[in-house]
Amino acid sequence: MPCVRIVVLILLMLSSVSCSLGEKTPSIIVIAVDSLPYNSILCADNELNKGFSVVCDQMARFTHAFTPSILAQPAIASILTALYPIDHGVHHNGDDILSAKYSTIAEAAIRKGYRTSFFSGGAPIFRRSGLQQGFEVFDDTLALDINRFYRPVLETFKAFLSWQKSEASSGSYLSFIYIPDLQFPETATVDNKGVAREQSYSGQLMELDESMEYLIKELKKRGEWNKNWIFFMGLNGHTPQERLNEAPGLNLFHENTRATLFVKKPEKEKDRINPWVVDMQVSLVDVGRTLFDIVGEDPISATANHFSSLTLKNKLLNYERNNVKDRMLILESAWGYWKDIGPIRYAFQLENYLLIHDKTLKVYNTAVDRNQIYPLDYRTALQTESIVRALEIIDTLQLPPWEIYDIEGYKSYLLRGPTTYQSIEPSEKYIEAWGKTEKRESAEGPKAFEAVEKERALKAQKYLKIDLDIQRLNFIKGSLWDTRRDYLKIDSH
Repeated sequence: MPCVRIVVLILLMLSSVSCSLGEKTPSIIVIAVDSLPYNSILCADNELNKGFSVVCDQMARFTHAFTPSILAQPAIASILTALYPIDHGVHHNGDDILSAKYSTIAEAAIRKGYRTSFFSGGAPIFRRSGLQQGFEVFDDTLALDINRFYRPVLETFKAFLSWQKSEASSGSYLSFIYIPDLQFPETATVDNKGVAREQSYSGQLMELDESMEYLIKELKKRGEWNKNWIFFMGLNGHTPQERLNEAPGLNLFHENTRATLFVKKPEKEKDRINPWVVDMQVSLVDVGRTLFDIVGEDPISATANHFSSLTLKNKLLNYERNNVKDRMLILESAWGYWKDIGPIRYAFQLENYLLIHDKTLKVYNTAVDRNQIYPLDYRTALQTESIVRALEIIDTLQLPPWEIYDIEGYKSYLLRGPTTYQSIEPSEKYIEAWGKTEKRESAEGPKAFEAVEKERALKAQKYLKIDLDIQRLNFIKGSLWDTRRDYLKIDSH
């Protein structure tokens, strides 16, 4: 009998070892959405919410997540490298490419035995950007026509699910999914019953909501939802209300720099704590650092030590709510540099203060001025110790303050806004700093708009070689025009 017991114990031990060896490392899915601000998913009880309701109920929500850049290409480069743009060198959506000297999370994942894939729904995220480093599959294949300049989110999700089923069903994988749909509010969508939605940002947001519901259901069917890491985030913000004399591509106020961030850790349904909210200020660069931590490697060290990243892994695993104090985040936009109308524009978020590094420094107390409308008096700002410390760091970095190189060129960009353009009323000092500007409905407005329309149509006919209906290609503000220009030059990438 003792011998039988020993044999049984040995068999049980071998069985437990084989089961543990059979458990695969959790996979990682990163869903990055262009133009998804912090207030786009409020997690209120709403019967219309489908996929978003699951996101709110089953994922940790970070209420104060900031993007390192309001342009998609540098923001994704920051997530891939866990570095800020001032370190990895990608600043805009044009010909700034990620150098091969920077190791990405995809390369780290490959070294650890993960399968890797990237699915892009459209510009500016193409393989020519250098972001494909380490991805076994980088799918940026698009079927373009006159009515659509991107791959709809549902098609992008299906492409990922097809790859996961055929290539990565038996092992661990790291997959990125880039969703540009919200940049195209003028494109009509339909719901799962075939009913057309309104042509608006809200319509596209509903399409994303419904598509997220489809993705989550498919992942649950395959047993991939609970056991994996899933990151769902916005790369930048969006607002129908614009600021006076602020081009959307340069706006570093919170409506453009605070982004949505939800994270789900691998866990069983019974162990989940719902809902779980984290109010600490984090950067999307921290998401990159967290990915490296999950994979088990360290990212390249930052040279700008004032803006290092931190991992959120332990905070997520242990449901930690403690804030990280005295941390300054750097935010930027190189849209003006890209367009040769000014240098890179920087802003800094420190505790409840936003500092915009213009030629005339602007400081806002976001605790009492949520919309950042009334800048603090400079002498008042200098009485705050944390602001003085931030100014010392800014002076050490010797970053150029924002100023307009080409005033006429800048005005022409402002004139391209839609006729329904509205502005948040700024303070008197803000108006004085900028001076008087021409109104959008001035005589120059229609002429400038007409010239842009004509130039765009000629380029479209040249590169797409089809007879475009100009009215179907209504000019959309700022970076979306750059997005469309990239599409029209699709044959060059």
